[in-house]
Amino acid sequence: MTPKTHTEKEITRLSTSLAPIPSKVHAWAEKTVFLKWGVLSRGKFYCLECNHSWKPDYANEACTKFIKCTACAGKLKMQDCNRVYFKEIEYSAVLDVYAGYQVVRIICSHKHMKKNCLPSYFHKEVMQHWINAQGEVRSMSISTNMFSHTYDQWQYSSSLEIRPKNFQNSPKYRINPYRVFPNKKVLPVLKRNGFKTGFYNIAPRRSKPVLKTTTKLKILKHGKIIFPCFTGSKKTSVVPLLSALTISMRLMIG
Repeated sequence: MTPKTHTEKEITRLSTSLAPIPSKVHAWAEKTVFLKWGVLSRGKFYCLECNHSWKPDYANEACTKFIKCTACAGKLKMQDCNRVYFKEIEYSAVLDVYAGYQVVRIICSHKHMKKNCLPSYFHKEVMQHWINAQGEVRSMSISTNMFSHTYDQWQYSSSLEIRPKNFQNSPKYRINPYRVFPNKKVLPVLKRNGFKTGFYNIAPRRSKPVLKTTTKLKILKHGKIIFPCFTGSKKTSVVPLLSALTISMRLMIG
């Protein structure tokens, strides 16, 4: 989409000057967002994390949901079927502050695995959510394959583009990152309203009530939010589309 308004042009310009996602974030994602996998093939266990293989002791071992690798001691989740290649896709996020905006940068990470090989990884920043001090959100994302059966079939060769306001109705907008990078940068207004460091099962975006209220918000760690200024409003209703997604609040106060 071609930016038309002043805000769209400003966000597009600022996005191009954002620093690339550092390699330490990718290294953190490879260690924290993925499971460790194993597979049983032709009477042998294969660790898809360290490429070790061993024959099971049938008197003590069984092909259960999880098994421990005898080399790296990792807790491996067993693949339900045997094939040549295995793949896992997960999302993570980085919270940044840039030019007065709270920026939520969404990263899609791929883990490619094969028996007797170490896993390989691919990372791509696929979305950015720009939130101003008034709580207004505008998003950028790369393109997706139009005729795909999945809504997040990204075209990784495409560039980030500004999206219209109704992008908030898209399932891509509701993608919930599995992990948030620990080194968080947040707007001062969020710290004023009670934000510390904790996220409890809610995605970090669409923080309009947090930014607008002047009263500190209370939150329970099991995911219930108490809005002193918004109780009973439609802005605090919960969307049952995905677990842990709310319609107006994505930043947790921990």
